[in-house]
Amino acid sequence: MNQLLHRSSHHFACLLCGVVLILGATTEAWASSARSIREVKVSLNLTNVTLEEALLRIESQTEFRFVYSSQNVDKDQLVNLKVYDVSVANVLETLFQGKNLIVRQRNYQIMIKGYHRAPRPKIVVVQEYGAVIGTITDEETGEGLAGATIIVKGTNIGTTADIDGDYLLVNVPEGKQTIIYQFIGFQTQEVEVEIEARAATNVDMKLKPEAILTQEVIITGQALGQQAAINRQISSNTIVNIVSKERIEELPDQNAAESVGRLPGIAIQRNAGEGQKVVVRGLSPRFNAITINGERIPSTDPSDRSVDLSMIAPEQLAGIEVFKALTPDKDGDAIGGTVNFVAKKADAGLNGDIRASGGYNSVANEWGQPRVNASLSNRFLNNKLGVLITGNYQQANRSSDVLQTSWDNNADTRQLNLAAKQVSDINEIRRRYGGSLGLDYDLGASGNILFNALWGETVRNETRRRRQISVASNFQNYDIRDRKLRTRLISNTLSGEHRLFDKTWAFNWRTSYSLTRQTTPFSHELGFREESALDASQIPIGGFQDGTTFQELESIAFNRTGEAYLRRGGARLREDETDEDIYTLQLDLQKDFRIGSNVAGFIKGGVKARYFDRVKDAIEFRDNGNGPEDGFAALISDFPNEYTLVPQFAQIAMTNFLENSYDAGDFLDGDINFGPGIDVREANRLAYWFSDDYYFRRILIDNEDYEARELISAGYLMSEVNIGNLMLLGGARIERTDADYRGFETFQQDDDQLGEGEVGQAIVRDSLNSISYTEILPMFQAKYQITDWFDIRGALTKSLARPNFQNLVPWRAVNRFEAEARLGNPALQHMTAWNYDVFFSFYNKFGLFTIGAFYKELQNVDVQSTFNETDRRDEFFGFEVEQPINVESTTEVRGLEIDVQANFRMLPAPFDGIVLSANATLIDSRTFYPLFAILDEREAPFFYPTALDTERLGSIPGQPDLTFNASLGYEKGGFSGRVSVIVQDNSFDELGSNETFDTFTGLLTRWDATASQKITPRWQVYANWNNITDAPPTSFLLDERFESDREFFGATFDLGIRYRFSVE
Repeated sequence: MNQLLHRSSHHFACLLCGVVLILGATTEAWASSARSIREVKVSLNLTNVTLEEALLRIESQTEFRFVYSSQNVDKDQLVNLKVYDVSVANVLETLFQGKNLIVRQRNYQIMIKGYHRAPRPKIVVVQEYGAVIGTITDEETGEGLAGATIIVKGTNIGTTADIDGDYLLVNVPEGKQTIIYQFIGFQTQEVEVEIEARAATNVDMKLKPEAILTQEVIITGQALGQQAAINRQISSNTIVNIVSKERIEELPDQNAAESVGRLPGIAIQRNAGEGQKVVVRGLSPRFNAITINGERIPSTDPSDRSVDLSMIAPEQLAGIEVFKALTPDKDGDAIGGTVNFVAKKADAGLNGDIRASGGYNSVANEWGQPRVNASLSNRFLNNKLGVLITGNYQQANRSSDVLQTSWDNNADTRQLNLAAKQVSDINEIRRRYGGSLGLDYDLGASGNILFNALWGETVRNETRRRRQISVASNFQNYDIRDRKLRTRLISNTLSGEHRLFDKTWAFNWRTSYSLTRQTTPFSHELGFREESALDASQIPIGGFQDGTTFQELESIAFNRTGEAYLRRGGARLREDETDEDIYTLQLDLQKDFRIGSNVAGFIKGGVKARYFDRVKDAIEFRDNGNGPEDGFAALISDFPNEYTLVPQFAQIAMTNFLENSYDAGDFLDGDINFGPGIDVREANRLAYWFSDDYYFRRILIDNEDYEARELISAGYLMSEVNIGNLMLLGGARIERTDADYRGFETFQQDDDQLGEGEVGQAIVRDSLNSISYTEILPMFQAKYQITDWFDIRGALTKSLARPNFQNLVPWRAVNRFEAEARLGNPALQHMTAWNYDVFFSFYNKFGLFTIGAFYKELQNVDVQSTFNETDRRDEFFGFEVEQPINVESTTEVRGLEIDVQANFRMLPAPFDGIVLSANATLIDSRTFYPLFAILDEREAPFFYPTALDTERLGSIPGQPDLTFNASLGYEKGGFSGRVSVIVQDNSFDELGSNETFDTFTGLLTRWDATASQKITPRWQVYANWNNITDAPPTSFLLDERFESDREFFGATFDLGIRYRFSVE
């Protein structure tokens, strides 16, 4: 197994390249059906040549090949013919004039058959089919109408326009047919089209907005974006939510996470105030599939499988799709859902778009925040080849003020006592760079070829100063951490969609290579301590309770900074890197079918291979801890005059590193005096000058290193059948996983536990875990169109989720002196889920109302567990063991989603410019967590300690009971504005040692506003005001009285200008 996966890492890329070259070389041949013999023209000058020779001359000038029998065709007949630039069909009519022959074209084959009249004539009508191709646009703006429906009148033959308004309608009976074009909010058009058998007829359609109160209207901006999303959502045969291209372009959000977070069933996880990851239907970000053009993005998190969406600029996108019910042609590991980002394609003509802005951050009290986005596109070769280039740069101050509280459980009073409070002054600058290249080649009715390359990079420079007052241990800690983090994402996708033969066959292929690089090239920490820092006589009997402020603790602190020393083990220098690469190859084949005028559908099957290669490497150095030469004793001895010491501890004094000019500013709105600050330059000077000789490598950190390789092979078969107003979709996907996980086992007495003169012993062993398993995932969906404004959808699907990489790695960190063991779990099982959905949708030209319910049953949920090993046969008997395990009980998630999208064009001016979007999600979950406790003598039945190994009920981490989103927009006369609010209820965050120490995330209400005004058709100004009320995220234990974390990152404001141009 291991050798197989190692070989795959080299051969898989070669396989992809080979397939791409073959496909690229033969694309035109595969993609296109042959042109009709009525379209291809030849020139001939034939004198007394045989009919066989005449046909060979035609073959030499065309790609056609004739098939006939000498019984039907007299190939030795002499013919004379002189023609110039005449169609092959006319030439054959001349050659076979007066003969009972029938000519049939099958792609490049021309079949010539004999025809004989029967004594009793019998009429047989063979129905032939053709196709209709074209683009549907807004007559006023010229924008493509994504999601518009195209139907053959009197049948259920139909299709929908893609994200650019392009469509292909197949299985259309030959002859005159009436085609109906519909888009909610626009006038329906009916057009009579002459359909030619086995040919595609081009029909471009321009639709006009429906008149309201007999007045003509123009739908633009927010209203058009809303209607485009509604049309795509209701025309889809699955359960999906859409962010349309028009909505993204009109008032773009700060990043892709913010855009996704406005959809129903979505909650945002933030970092320093900006949206970073999304929770879909209460499930952690690691349970979602994040894709670009259908291809998986590698994880950007060193510890799990989640993706940071803040790296993706909305300006690079043509739309966002959130699929909440899977179909067999999608990856099965998406229990929460699949978030697909659709990359932009080039429009016709030379088009450019530039945005530039600057802004203000209230916490940092800083102006600047530059941000630039630009794109340029054009189409060449008679509009067949499109080229789109985008680029973006952003510098953002993401500084924050943080107040944290830790609590102890008072065994006597059985209440929570205040253990410590700490404040953090975090100064962070984030720089983002990004760009994309999109190439698309339009093959007309035969399909297209797409190439998209996307690059995103985030560089974070962070300095954190922290002060902690500990009541439980009576000390003050001061520390500083300076670090640089870099995250890089590159995604390359090449794909082709091809309509073959009579256009009822579709062959699609897709290959990709994507990577992420997460590095911390530099992270340095120094920690100082002031002992006996509090006036113990001022500490109440029984300890401080809830409501005690940081100011109260500071009032009983001595604040003797001159006695603070560099504590042993307090100097740490770290580097780490996590690399992940994904290679994919997918092939799909689809056959459309029709039975009569009321039954239509398709059968589709395909295969896919995904190969993951992930490597993590970390290294850490620090002072000598409690080793034979405590702390920096050697440095002090070698350089006695370099640093002042604290005499009673013989350690380096903090006063050597204080920054006299440091000012935390209006910290936490001026409520708290942060105190002295450590000079980051002096702190780093210690590392730069002395780390080579006086910092020592920490061996235990090696257990964080691992290699993971996964090969996921999949195949599927599915079918969609439309019977009148009923759509049925069903099928199954099979996924096989073959994986290797390599880690390290470390057995050591850590430096912190060594006594005077002792030397730690470390053993590092390589360890390998190989697994294989196969999962079959059946999926069924149905949609019934009750009226033209009401439909019902239902889905029953099975999906899976794989554990985080490191949880499967056979790593072990064992401290036998403290009887502690931290372990991976090679036997950890993957998670599976049955998903049930039912949704009701009501819609008309004024908007959409949707209400739906979902229910999920999850098996083998994995959680981190800490327990005391009581099995005497186990090698860790008597140890405290920390290890990920599977929960034995079934986990349940149930919820209700309500979504309202409406425009008010029916109202008189000026109220007709109002656009409303609102959604609410109610979720309830229940899972069982392992519980291990030691009963004391008073509770034990025989008066000796008894181990209790059981479980307790709780909800899923990160799942708010209520998520509410609302935005009220207005547009008129070139002005477009929006005010939005996001409300996320309390949610369970982290499992504690018991229910008392479970952590919860507090209620968060966030207000944002954005507005733009067109100055000319090309110039526009815009403004954004984010986190208007400066709402801080909070967390707590038990209830809000026992707050554990509060972070202020402030409001931001930016003002910008936009320039757009278009040259036909």
